Amino acid sequence: MKRDGYAELHPSEDGLSLRATFYPPMEGGQLLTVEYVETLLQQAGITSGILQDVISETIFACNTEGRIQKDVLIAQGTPPVEAVPEHIALKSRLLHRKTADDLDRGGRADYKELRSYITVQKDEPLGKVIPEKEGKTGITIYGKPLPPGKKQIRSLKPGKNITIRNGIVYAEHDGLFVLEGDVFRIEEVLEIKGDVDYSVGHIEFPGDVLIHGEIHDGFNISATGTVTCMSTVDASEIFTKKDFIAKQGIIGRGKGIVRAAGSITAKFIENCTVESLGNITLQGGLFHCQTAALGEIDLGDKGRIVGGAMRAYRNMRCGSAGNQAQTPTSLYGGINFVVERRLRFVEEKQLNATKSLQEVEKDLRHKPTEKLFQLREQLKQSIENLQKIASELLTTLYNPEDVTITVYGKVFPGVMVFMGGASYLVEQEATGVVFRFDRGVNKVRMEPLQPKGQSRQPPVKDP
Repeated sequence: MKRDGYAELHPSEDGLSLRATFYPPMEGGQLLTVEYVETLLQQAGITSGILQDVISETIFACNTEGRIQKDVLIAQGTPPVEAVPEHIALKSRLLHRKTADDLDRGGRADYKELRSYITVQKDEPLGKVIPEKEGKTGITIYGKPLPPGKKQIRSLKPGKNITIRNGIVYAEHDGLFVLEGDVFRIEEVLEIKGDVDYSVGHIEFPGDVLIHGEIHDGFNISATGTVTCMSTVDASEIFTKKDFIAKQGIIGRGKGIVRAAGSITAKFIENCTVESLGNITLQGGLFHCQTAALGEIDLGDKGRIVGGAMRAYRNMRCGSAGNQAQTPTSLYGGINFVVERRLRFVEEKQLNATKSLQEVEKDLRHKPTEKLFQLREQLKQSIENLQKIASELLTTLYNPEDVTITVYGKVFPGVMVFMGGASYLVEQEATGVVFRFDRGVNKVRMEPLQPKGQSRQPPVKDP
């Protein structure tokens, strides 16, 4: 049995570290010494990265405490540093799409929020250029050099609508981020090959959207460009800052909303609210809808309007209006629906302010206070301001130009026509008529539709 103190060396396989176990001397044995350990290191060929202070402190502790010192790091080599080639590092959100695990697990998660695409905005930083970095040679505990390797990094290349300025990668246009192979680009059109369903999610896109499949019930579309749908649209909420084009029809199931800052074109529209700051053009029918346009509503000479209410600031044309069942159908010609909506809002605020004023007047009769007097004056001023706003809105509510509502085929009893603040109830079925507003007597008139090429008599002018 060894009675002298001794040490055992345990070099790592890669030659980058050396650990040792120090055994204290037994009674009557020789103490551990630094010279003894140095001899062991020389015999093992250890020449680099020796931790002399650690060796000295460990030997002292082992000799004085009489305890084995296990697994002590006494030599440390220097690992090589890999060379890094110049490359583009993109933001993580562009490389990793949100998954269901990222949503709230408390039962409130809307899986329609999961999107199969990534959008970016113009001048949005997408990433940065990482400059080339030289590698560094390492050295083992045996003094042997370790040549540096080269880090394997995916080399991404910029494509369409990508620019690099001062080492930062930017999007040159609003649009869809696409990474195919090692090339990334920005597409200005979002093209959905299939349906808009859970595989796609809600669509919110800063550009044009082209949808080949159907839009399923409950999925919303919002775009700053034109939205084009090749199949039937099951509308929930669709908003676009340009045109909306439905190559087939739009079905709203009573709660759907389609709003476009441009024009709306479709084969037919059923059971939804449709609003356009431009024209609404249909090939078929408009059934049980709330429809409004700041331009024209044009269904041609065959399109049917049945149920609901249609508002157009300019002309309205259709093949037939109403039906034999006398389904309530209202046609508003020459009315600005945006102004009308603002007017209703102002009138509602005015009504609420008037009710509040009545309550204040009632309280003043029982217990007059300075605070109530001040509130009364504020309400009076508010009502006066709202009246002024309402008066100004009324001046722009109706189109000052002559507007017509043309029905090429049958107009059925029960159809109501509103123009210039006046109304006209169709009581008998008629074929081929034009509705006009007679400014001279403030009435809506129904006139026979003149054959093409035949001029109409000049309307009666204000005296």
